[in-house]
Amino acid sequence: MKEGAFELGCWASNDSEEDQDMQMVLGLSWDVVSDELSCKLPSNLDCTQERPVTKWLQLFVINSVYDPIGFTVPALLLPKLLMQEAWRGKIGCDEVLPVELEHKYRLW
Repeated sequence: MKEGAFELGCWASNDSEEDQDMQMVLGLSWDVVSDELSCKLPSNLDCTQERPVTKWLQLFVINSVYDPIGFTVPALLLPKLLMQEAWRGKIGCDEVLPVELEHKYRLW
């Protein structure tokens, strides 16, 4: 790695003797034991009648996922398509998204 001028800041392996269960790798959580990558959505996400789905809420959810390598692209495709339809339908940012759109993409 030195020949290629790659500076290693930290090294982790699932074959390690350390007792760490979770590591952060490129903005994603890596479960060292099960060898799975995951990302976390905001914990305050609440889609109820008191807080219906609007373009602002949808934009908040889509942009809250930090994924610099594109790992979550398949999971975020449907929310992004719903956002695209909301823009095409000229729905305001604070307007509630029509139920037809939500059911079309089966998001919530």
